[in-house]
Amino acid sequence: ITVTGNSLTTPITVMTGVNGRYTVPGLMSGETYVVTVVSRRFVFTQPSRVVTLNDSVTDADFTGTTGTGREQ
Repeated sequence: ITVTGNSLTTPITVMTGVNGRYTVPGLMSGETYVVTVVSRRFVFTQPSRVVTLNDSVTDADFTGTTGTGREQ
């Protein structure tokens, strides 16, 4: 997961856990960021999302498909 935007001078990149969950520390509430996902195993029809932080965002989910078309 890579986050860019607003007051960030450089992108922040974090890895997801085994269940695909991720946390991005250091982001400021009230700012808008672009969250982008990249994977070697999955293809995402919408790999980037614009997210405005209020306090805690819990729905910045990405759904990918494998080469077989199975959702993950």
